[in-house]
Amino acid sequence: SDMFFSNALLVLLVISAASISSTESCSSAENAGAKDSLYYGWFVHSFTQRSLKRQAKYTFENILNYENYLNSFREAVNQTEASVPELVHMLFNNPTEKLHTTAMFCDYGRAEGCTEYAARSDVKQALGQGFPMNITAFFFTPRTVGYRVSLNKDQLKIWGSTEGEVNEGERAHITISTAEGVGA
Repeated sequence: SDMFFSNALLVLLVISAASISSTESCSSAENAGAKDSLYYGWFVHSFTQRSLKRQAKYTFENILNYENYLNSFREAVNQTEASVPELVHMLFNNPTEKLHTTAMFCDYGRAEGCTEYAARSDVKQALGQGFPMNITAFFFTPRTVGYRVSLNKDQLKIWGSTEGEVNEGERAHITISTAEGVGA
């Protein structure tokens, strides 16, 4: 069954070097090409971001109230004496600034297939458009915490991150935070 926030809105945008180095949050410019693009992604509205982050932290804290989960997680992170607040701080120490689901990672045109992806008319048409967000699961590992996102048929048409997937879109997720030293 669907989790909370299933009616929230995601907007497909392209993140470029200019949008990272400027005060602008992101770009939906039609002229953004593969060489300028770090990644294409569906971005979560700022109000929903705050709610998702709070809910993830609350859920993780409550999971750790169960001794079996607490002990297993302590073992996994090699911190057998760590308190719940210390473990929460460890995992939520590096929050993702702009919550999103990456549709296609381009690495400024160096990623395989990015030039073709950026040139696709359906991708260009989808830039700046809103899409529904359907969160289906909460997950955490010793390195990251986030939500699994189920893509609808329109999102699957422009999903470009199929490497290593058996079913298209199965790796779609929103990273809430990572442990110290772990990139998003």
